Amino acid sequence: MKKNLLILFLSFFTLGLSAQMLHFSIDSMQVEGSTNEFDVVGHSYIVNTTNGNLSLKWVRERNALSPGWESAVCDKNNCYPTNISTNVVDAGNPMIPVELGPGDTSIIDVHVYPYGLTGSGIVEVCLYEVGGTDAIGCMVYNVTIGTTSTKEVDKEQIQIYPNPTSDYFKLRNVEGVRAIHLYNMLGRSIRNYEVGVGKNYYIGDLPAGMYLASIIGKNGEVIKTTRVIKRYIAP
Repeated sequence: MKKNLLILFLSFFTLGLSAQMLHFSIDSMQVEGSTNEFDVVGHSYIVNTTNGNLSLKWVRERNALSPGWESAVCDKNNCYPTNISTNVVDAGNPMIPVELGPGDTSIIDVHVYPYGLTGSGIVEVCLYEVGGTDAIGCMVYNVTIGTTSTKEVDKEQIQIYPNPTSDYFKLRNVEGVRAIHLYNMLGRSIRNYEVGVGKNYYIGDLPAGMYLASIIGKNGEVIKTTRVIKRYIAP
């Protein structure tokens, strides 16, 4: 009995350590698009929360899409073709692990190509240490594609520019937008901006790197979230 309890404890302990190796920006997310979009993207990222280096393999475990659709995965190294379901194939091609030092980040974006067809689907991507058999964690992307609406077209026209930038950015098409909330890649709030026509939003004092900007509507809803890249300025 004691032996069984010890094995059970060690199993849970190991699972807990694995979960602490990476920070996942999402467990699951809703990805919505319209038939006029060629490429509908679910943005997410992972962060190495250990004090050592990690060599990681992702696997597209589920690819349950409406007929006629395709999906692809992008990490910090590449955006892979739709027929590639992992970045690491044992003794095969590809063999491009995601290498992360302590605190390093990689995107794990899922691109869905609906080819003008409405429908829904689920894509699940799991992360493993290279050579490991137990998943560190998984992210699920629930995708819905509908017909074009005025709201969707306006959403597409809301853009942050210039991006990348070294000092400030602006917002194109501010109608219906109340604020911009800026987060670092660990999901911590960095600053909030009130939106106005012609305004500049300063980030020149922030460290170089990637940030997430949530565009907030008049009623407090998140219209969209997009990446902002702060350039390094040489001294």
